[in-house]
Amino acid sequence: KRQIEYFHSLPASLQGAETIRNGATAMQYFARANRQLGDLDIAIKSADESVQRLEQLRRQGDGSEATAIALGLGYAMQAQILDNRNDPAGPVTEQRSLAILRPIAEAPGASVASRRAYVESLVRAGFEDANSNQYAAGIPLLEHAMQLAQDLGARNLADVDMAAYYAESGAWYATCLVFLGRDA
Repeated sequence: KRQIEYFHSLPASLQGAETIRNGATAMQYFARANRQLGDLDIAIKSADESVQRLEQLRRQGDGSEATAIALGLGYAMQAQILDNRNDPAGPVTEQRSLAILRPIAEAPGASVASRRAYVESLVRAGFEDANSNQYAAGIPLLEHAMQLAQDLGARNLADVDMAAYYAESGAWYATCLVFLGRDA
């Protein structure tokens, strides 16, 4: 909470795009921690403010990849919190994340950072489909997440986070197949 209060106290001259983006990312970490602690009211407030600040940067002409990635992850964080609240806006919010991350992550020569963020969002969207009995819709998302995670070092454990996303994708993928009556 101190990080957020500190960010608000910075003079306008120190609130450039990078500072705003870093502050918004800190708010996402704060939201994640509070979500895991079960304080969804504080979590959503922090996630919402993060997204608002990043959207404002984009409206002001910041078309950087760093801002797009932070914004995509901000929407993914909002979606997780909304899902925890059983709010039907969760899947819609996750689609915003995918819409922002897809073009930069699937571009030729896409950065590792954009592909990592996209994997996170794909896994979340695939989970949401599986969780809402939209198994057929979840399969291609989860397959794509697994392929990207593998390309980023999941299977040889070069990237432990990608290995975790690969495993999670595989679990939801198997769930989708089972409920569709296919062999996993």
